[in-house]
Amino acid sequence: MGRADPAIRPPEARSLLGRPDRTLRWDVLEAHLDEAAFLATQWERALVCPSRDLQRVKEGVEQRLHLHLEALVVAGSKAAERLLLPALTHEDPEYIRAACMALLRSGTEVGVDSVLRTLTQGEQDARKEAQRALALDGGPALRREYCDSEQELRAVEPREALHSPDPAVREAALVLGLVRGQRIAWQACQQQLDARDAAGSTARLLLAVGGDDKDIERLKSLLQVSNLRADVLWALGFSGRLSAAEACLPWMHDKAFASIAAEAFCSIVGLKLEGPLVSEEGSGDEGFMSPEEDLDGDPRPGGEAALIAPHPEAVESWWARARKGFNPAERYFGGAPFSASGLVPALLSIPMRRRPPLALELLIRSQGRIAVEVRSWTHVQWEQLHAAQGESGRLKAQPFAAWLGG
Repeated sequence: MGRADPAIRPPEARSLLGRPDRTLRWDVLEAHLDEAAFLATQWERALVCPSRDLQRVKEGVEQRLHLHLEALVVAGSKAAERLLLPALTHEDPEYIRAACMALLRSGTEVGVDSVLRTLTQGEQDARKEAQRALALDGGPALRREYCDSEQELRAVEPREALHSPDPAVREAALVLGLVRGQRIAWQACQQQLDARDAAGSTARLLLAVGGDDKDIERLKSLLQVSNLRADVLWALGFSGRLSAAEACLPWMHDKAFASIAAEAFCSIVGLKLEGPLVSEEGSGDEGFMSPEEDLDGDPRPGGEAALIAPHPEAVESWWARARKGFNPAERYFGGAPFSASGLVPALLSIPMRRRPPLALELLIRSQGRIAVEVRSWTHVQWEQLHAAQGESGRLKAQPFAAWLGG
């Protein structure tokens, strides 16, 4: 059910089990719930951090979260009745999530039933937190029954789903169609390239990772659409094309888009922003979480807000010297020629923020054989990536249109 290793239970948890009278320290348990609630939010933020990789998340905030949850579990039914069950109606959603996680890990009928009741009868925020906890700690059976919409999507005719008025349905249909090798899904990506919704965002990303030169040119043209610009820059960073990298350069002069443009450029050519390449005004990343601050659960945000701001003239000067070492006909990843077999090791080493699009590309190129749950616990992801090693040599490397069926 997603439990942490019993060998690494915190001292408080061991002491609760080891006391002759087994008297529960409510102040200690309340502190565990407070920390678990706080760290549950910090862990979600860590999943989109631009400066931490999988190993850092595993050994940092995630390990601490597991320890506090385990302390609540080993305290038994009395703690569940006094602390966890009441927390399911807490006004702060992060307490609901932490309580659901601990109750699911307890494995008791009361605990599991209370989470399922929250999922079906709770307020909107409570239902959302219960669903997230089930996806993480509910076990395969519960995840399939309550958290997986693929079965519903399979019942819908593909053409109907690809043109649904619901963006979430269209987005799922695009991905599922490409995993199945359906050309109609690729055509839908091309048709929905400029859509201002979640399906359009996914279509732009899919064209970036699986398109040909014409698709990349169409994507670049959307940089002129102001309310799509940030999303297009994000997608271009996964295309690996030198033309895409160079299309990002002018936007480093615009403060509103400088950091995301620099992120996209650097992800293609392998440049590390540091020293004179960084804007004198600083960067959000410097204000995120150092390893030391992470021990205290720094509440500042990750994601795009934590990206480094470039010194555009310095980056352009570097590129003027470095460009001759790149082949315009190649697709690049981190400055090296792209290899489909490199997607698996990349997911072990690249920043958390950039992993979901690579996992999506891996899912499609493997036609569903390699699925990495990038929002799951790190030990789950580690197992999935380890199992994928033998499959990575069989991945399709060409643009999607070259191998899609009818």
